[in-house]
Amino acid sequence: LNKSVIDNIGVAPPEFAGSSDVYPFVLHPYLSTAMGDGRSANLPWMQEFPDPNTSVVWGSWAEINPATAGRLGLQEGDLVAVESPNGQITVPLLLYPGIRPDVIAIPIGQGHREYGRYATNRGVNPIEILAPLMEAQTGSLAWSATRVRLAATGKRVKLVKTSGNPRELGRDIVQITGSMTGAGETGGSPSATLNSIPITVLPT
Repeated sequence: LNKSVIDNIGVAPPEFAGSSDVYPFVLHPYLSTAMGDGRSANLPWMQEFPDPNTSVVWGSWAEINPATAGRLGLQEGDLVAVESPNGQITVPLLLYPGIRPDVIAIPIGQGHREYGRYATNRGVNPIEILAPLMEAQTGSLAWSATRVRLAATGKRVKLVKTSGNPRELGRDIVQITGSMTGAGETGGSPSATLNSIPITVLPT
């Protein structure tokens, strides 16, 4: 869009708690798909429900863009202190290519001090470090108006995920079907091989 068009829209520039020089990331807390605002965190089967985007279970994580993590010398599973002008929480990193390089996202739903055997002292609550800024038109809490910075703690944990590794690691999981009989040769009956089990595809 033309800059003059944008200037005439009449939307006030966003306001954030914290200077971008000191706090380079915008914190984006979001509702957990399984536990929502945390009311289901005491149910073990909901703790075991994999997050649809990350497949993480039983805990909290902070999503960071892989390029940003590389620039900071951080890896998945590194415990980092996420600090805002209003407090600090410690959470493991999860590399997530779908997030903006200047945003850190943490799901809401964990971090209960009391709530039964399966929820107590599990994960973190990102709401604890949000700034008390309100959205002017609705009077609602400005959820994504808090800036944060990261500090490595020197500790690592292994995130519990159900997705495994996205690479085959030489296991030949993905197969090719067709009429290939050799390296670059065609002809013969169509066939495919799955691991060590031969599969014959009958011609139509």
